[in-house]
Amino acid sequence: MNINAAGYATNATDTAGETFAGVAYETVDNSAGTAGALSIRVETRGTFVFVDGGANGAQTDVGVTFKIQDNQTLTDASTTNNIIAGIVVESISSTSVRVRIDRYAS
Repeated sequence: MNINAAGYATNATDTAGETFAGVAYETVDNSAGTAGALSIRVETRGTFVFVDGGANGAQTDVGVTFKIQDNQTLTDASTTNNIIAGIVVESISSTSVRVRIDRYAS
């Protein structure tokens, strides 16, 4: 998830003015409320499995910083805003990687 330019939690996207907040600990739906009406707990440390948007699944991904494509997908390729989510610690398959988010989540 990201923090948008207004300072609110939002689904992670490669959007200008947003920063990576971490991985949501829970699901919160505030679509019917005003901005800031609800809170959400966020994991800012640890390793988490994400979809590999580059889908190369290579061992050479280990140690590489991955950037946000969307709420579930990261990539080692350049993105428009290059919002870094963390460093790959394991290439699990051709479509998934384990990423350590420590020091990258705000």
